[in-house]
Amino acid sequence: MERFATTLEMNMSKRKTLFDYMSPAQKSAMYINGKQLPTWHSICTEKTGVARPGKTARDRANKIRRML
Repeated sequence: MERFATTLEMNMSKRKTLFDYMSPAQKSAMYINGKQLPTWHSICTEKTGVARPGKTARDRANKIRRML
């Protein structure tokens, strides 16, 4: 069981997050005092002006990966 937990932890650390797909301007808007804000709809809209920063790019990348 411990080996499974270790493997799961390794996969979680390698998994891309929504921030990996955001533009540099969107990333900087989502940080305040060095702390990363949650990617809630209301916060994203308020800080970046976009309701889905990075999500469309993530969905597009995942779709391409599934096609390969």
